[in-house]
This record gives sequence, C-alpha cells and structure tokens, in this order.
Amino acid sequence: MTTAFDRINTLEDTEIIAGESFTLYFNVTDENDTPINISTGTPSWVISPYGDPDYVALTKSGVITDTSQFSVELETADTQSLEGVYIQQPIYIDFNGKEFRKQGIITFVARIA
Repeated sequence: MTTAFDRINTLEDTEIIAGESFTLYFNVTDENDTPINISTGTPSWVISPYGDPDYVALTKSGVITDTSQFSVELETADTQSLEGVYIQQPIYIDFNGKEFRKQGIITFVARIA
C-alpha cells in the first residue's frame, strides 16, 4: 500500500551514528525525474525533527560535485548532539530562483560509549 509519505519521501532512509562525520550525496532532478544541470545555482540541506517542521535543527551548504549532483559534508560537531528521527530536505535553487526540493528520513543513532 502506498501512503502519502511514500510519495513525499523520495529519498532512501539514511542512518548515521551521532558524532560521526558523514557525506551525503543528492541527485537533482525535475518533476519528471530528469537530471538537471546545477552548475549555476545554490545547493543546501536542512533537517527538522520528525513531526516538527517549524524547527530547523541543522542547515548546511552543499557543494556541486557533478553536473546534476551535490554533496553535503556533516562534521562531527554537526551530528554529536542529534538523536532520533528527522526529515531531511536537500534543496537546489537555480539561477532563476526556481527551487528543487526532495525529502526523506534521516535517523541519528546514539553512540555506544
């Protein structure tokens, strides 16, 4: 059975141990899932705790790595205080101001001492 969240959450689920550095990669596509050239725009990434979209827990700038792909580098300091389930949204804003946004679940698991 397909739920509304299945249609909205187009990214694969991601799990990260809190306090780890991690690199995320995102492919930018249009509404037809066709890759777009992102050489002249701005990539970024935001997360909010699951169920609380009004609170932005972390925002990071992205780095263009390929014609239609960008990465986001999470440092140890970015993830050390995070725990639980979050919604992540990679965002690309093109030269004309058009926004391309995807969504998925990212989980931060507590580090075992």
